[in-house]
Amino acid sequence: MKDLSKIIELYCPVCGCQKFTSLDVEFEELINADNSSKLQCENCKKIFSKSEIYDGNQEIINANIEEIGKEAILKLKKQLESSYYKR
Repeated sequence: MKDLSKIIELYCPVCGCQKFTSLDVEFEELINADNSSKLQCENCKKIFSKSEIYDGNQEIINANIEEIGKEAILKLKKQLESSYYKR
């Protein structure tokens, strides 16, 4: 099955900016970093933990999870139908 990974753009819970600076780890390492890692919004300069950014964007994250789930179900259904008709 095709890769269903997706990039989700997260927003500052205060001003809605999408640009952050990582304060305690290299930005490339942030995905594997502890949830207490600090990020600073480049617009309003507010500092958040990684988990606060996730919490502030939970609606967006959940909507994307739901969308990916629906996409996966459709792809799996097509795959199963295709293999069934090949018999």
